[in-house]
Amino acid sequence: MEEPSQHLESEGPLGPGKKLDAAGQLAGGVAHHLNSILTVIKGYTAILLEQPDLPLGMVEPLQLMAASTTRGARLTRQLLAYSGRLIMQTRRLNLSEVIGNITPALRLVLGEGVALQVLHKTEASEIDADSSMIEEVIMNMAANARDGMNDRGQFQLSVETVNIGLAETQRNPAARTGRFICLSLADTGCGMGKDTLDHLFEPFFTTKDVGKGTGMGLATAYGMVKQHNGWIEVDSVVGKGTCFKTYFPVPVAAPTPAVSPVTDAFPHSGQKTILVVEDEADLRQLAAEVLNDHGYRILEAANGVEALEVWRLHRDQIDLLLTDIVLPEGITGLVLAQRLQAEQPRLRVLYTSGHGTTAPLMKLNLHEGINYLQKPYLPSRMLQIVAACLKNG
Repeated sequence: MEEPSQHLESEGPLGPGKKLDAAGQLAGGVAHHLNSILTVIKGYTAILLEQPDLPLGMVEPLQLMAASTTRGARLTRQLLAYSGRLIMQTRRLNLSEVIGNITPALRLVLGEGVALQVLHKTEASEIDADSSMIEEVIMNMAANARDGMNDRGQFQLSVETVNIGLAETQRNPAARTGRFICLSLADTGCGMGKDTLDHLFEPFFTTKDVGKGTGMGLATAYGMVKQHNGWIEVDSVVGKGTCFKTYFPVPVAAPTPAVSPVTDAFPHSGQKTILVVEDEADLRQLAAEVLNDHGYRILEAANGVEALEVWRLHRDQIDLLLTDIVLPEGITGLVLAQRLQAEQPRLRVLYTSGHGTTAPLMKLNLHEGINYLQKPYLPSRMLQIVAACLKNG
């Protein structure tokens, strides 16, 4: 007997969709605090590893610390992805081309025992999306399918254009009417029962043995698809296999131009003055030390109220505002920047956060590496972006 489909939404205050949304808000908050902590550890570890007189016995422990912070950063990124708060670099993509580009990597993930089949059922498969996020969705689902097949079976991807009507929206509250690109990912694995389907997209849920999975792969995919204004449906039959159907809206507006991130090495500071606003004292100290060591004059504030007082005293000297978006005392980094730029329109602003994006931030046209610095970051990355902001602002 076939198992019912899983649509991520249901009626009632404790329906799966609302439960996942609540978990997403918690995940985003946890990621924010962890990213600030990881930035401090990551930053000072990198600084120590650059010391020419570092004792040989300290190199390996510091390298292990750096590797651990990288793993921690990946976990917080997955939490932000699940909560739908990653900064997206959206542009017009051909989904069929994206699949073609990652097919070699897909074959490696699936292994020699799994046959890969790709079907293109439509010539028009353009979507407005972040290419790296779409690739991650596909790769995470492929890895999940491989594990469900015990490294032997068939994995099929298909792309088609579908029209969603009222009947579908009544059956599945997550669906919307209109034209969508549907990416189907089907496997011939062991399938899943209702107990598994009910928790499938929850963070850290896994049916694998301890140490063989974090339980974040499908949760990450869920958040990324949702952030693209899409949804996922799952059909699974125990003993026969599983099919994930991901839906992305067909774009109606003109393509969004791509923005190139900063990649050049940072130049000399040129005696610029930077106002650093960060409520985490250790992180504020790290940023100030690194910037000061590279010739910048630094002014500090722990919140928006302090920053306004510093601005009152040094307004004509400040060239750049480097501010966390989430600040205490009732004045966010966004409000602070608006107030200061209202007085001095030429003031450059670089936002930073460990929380990712929220609905109000989407209107700011934030771009990682241009006017936004995602925590956790390396000191060298901060210096690159600061220099670029001062040069191009």
